[in-house]
Amino acid sequence: MKLLCELIQLNVNDDDNDDDVYKSLIDCTEDCNWNPVVFDMLIKAYVKLGMVEKGLETFWNNVEACFVPNVVACNCLLNGLSKFNYIGECWEVYEEMGKLGIHRNDYTFNIMTHVLCRDGDTDKVNGFLEKMEEEGFEPDLVTYNTLINSYCRKRRLEDAFYLYKIMCIRGVVPNLISYSALMNGLCKEGKIKEAHQLFNQMVQRGIDPDIVSYNTLISGYCKEGKMQMCRSLLHEMIGIGIRPDNVTCRIVFQGYAKEGKLLSALNMVEELHRFGIKIPENLYDYLLVALCKEGRPFAALSFLIRISQDGFVPQISTYIKLVESLCKFNNVEEALVLKSEMTKKNMKLNLT
Repeated sequence: MKLLCELIQLNVNDDDNDDDVYKSLIDCTEDCNWNPVVFDMLIKAYVKLGMVEKGLETFWNNVEACFVPNVVACNCLLNGLSKFNYIGECWEVYEEMGKLGIHRNDYTFNIMTHVLCRDGDTDKVNGFLEKMEEEGFEPDLVTYNTLINSYCRKRRLEDAFYLYKIMCIRGVVPNLISYSALMNGLCKEGKIKEAHQLFNQMVQRGIDPDIVSYNTLISGYCKEGKMQMCRSLLHEMIGIGIRPDNVTCRIVFQGYAKEGKLLSALNMVEELHRFGIKIPENLYDYLLVALCKEGRPFAALSFLIRISQDGFVPQISTYIKLVESLCKFNNVEEALVLKSEMTKKNMKLNLT
């Protein structure tokens, strides 16, 4: 494989060489013993290098030359075509595999399930699953998760939960990915209570939540303005050793701002500091600007003094907003002091 990749790259870099790697390999077969598997490896090499069009060309060259590719090479090609959004070509290769008698496996079907979802044609899912079962394959966890996630993204919760029930009946145990997709789908529909119930059910079944599942719930509660529940979940996740990330902090602070509870957001900053959690600096800027917009320049100034002790330096645009807000509320003296501090830091203000 490594040798083929190097050969392909040499061929690509040589502007004077018009010979195709496939043709070169064919020419070599006339002079030495060879194994057709080299052409399967060539397909995989092209895909590995991101040259899926050349991989597809090699596939069809193999078919024309009566070299039947193996299922591994075909799956590799299907996966590459899917990633580059060659949906039609995926189905052409898939159908050709059947004609050539190539034994498609679970991985093949999971790739094509993903292609179905990428294509947005989830209505064909049932027919495809039936075809899969006719060939002796049962949908596995990957298949169900792919479909459930796709249905949830398309806000087809009824279909998603139908598949969830089917997989449970068939003995396929849902995992964190299954539950996270369903919780996200419920939250998108404003069904945060049901999402939290599903979260609790997941935990009761011995599946540990992660930062994504907590962020999903926290975001859902923020959208409904239930900031006390957000705070409770935040403390819960910290209590079990899951540290809030940048996404968590952004969701919570934006939630407080939306509800006009910026002072509560500042209290949350102090709480997170006590837990040793570092707040992203762009969120400090966000809170300072939000306080100014809410008509609280003194609170913003006090907050700035506090976080500056930890080495935080606001963006120039944040400084400008704070100076303008202080002036708007007739606090010119404080604004001039702040402007003087900025001058010492070689920051230039363009005030209107």
